[in-house]
Amino acid sequence: MQVSVIIINYNTFGYTCNCIQSLIDKTESVDYEIILVDNASSECDPDLFREKFPQIILIKNPQNSGFAAGNNLGIKSAKGEFILLLNSDMIFIENSILFIYEKCKNIDNLGAATIQLIFPDGAVQSSAKRFPSVMAHFLEMTRLYKIFKNQYKKRNEKYNYQKNFICDWVWGTFFFFPKKNLELMNGHLSETYFMYSEDVEWCYQFKKAGLNNYYFAGSKIIHLIGKSSFTSFKNKLIEKNHLHFIKSNYGFFPFLIEGILMKLSNIVGVIRKKNSN
Repeated sequence: MQVSVIIINYNTFGYTCNCIQSLIDKTESVDYEIILVDNASSECDPDLFREKFPQIILIKNPQNSGFAAGNNLGIKSAKGEFILLLNSDMIFIENSILFIYEKCKNIDNLGAATIQLIFPDGAVQSSAKRFPSVMAHFLEMTRLYKIFKNQYKKRNEKYNYQKNFICDWVWGTFFFFPKKNLELMNGHLSETYFMYSEDVEWCYQFKKAGLNNYYFAGSKIIHLIGKSSFTSFKNKLIEKNHLHFIKSNYGFFPFLIEGILMKLSNIVGVIRKKNSN
């Protein structure tokens, strides 16, 4: 088995079915399996997936344990040389699994990789990013970036998503990595976060182990952002997880500075919103 595709479903039956069907329709010339982990959905009986797609491996999680823990359940059953974590709100428009496999199979120091994620209208999403930089945030908030231009650019320069490049981290939306990398992570992906920021953490751990994370622009997949997750609490959860990442990986002082900067940023945002009204 070359690739194990793991999809988490939580009350997104329609989107998940479309994702799986598009994957099956577009994927060929590569040995793969589809592992679907249902995180205690209440929308419908998860056995409906097996009726519609008898070839998949269905794992029924008795509780909604989150994105990372759900994927680890799927990984336990994975037989592939590579693992592809795939959001349920993805639509394949070409043979992207063969593409990413061919790109990655001979990279010795591969951490994780992704491809070009696009909106339905074709606009490119920022699916590969730099690690959080307290320094860049500080320079931006204080406007000192106008003086310390080189330092700011080094920490905040944007990637060109029309080209291939080595990056800091890639979205967990389409997260491709060698299964052997789990040996560096105690046999499983970190479950520090229920959802959001787990992909930053995984890529950071890969980097610390001397591996590189890659973005490849040569294949596209549609990502219907927001269809596979709640959005009402998203921003607060992202902020909380972001601060936890800073504290656990950068230390207490950067965490303290970043917390102050985030509060100031929120205050500035509220003021600007009031002035615009």
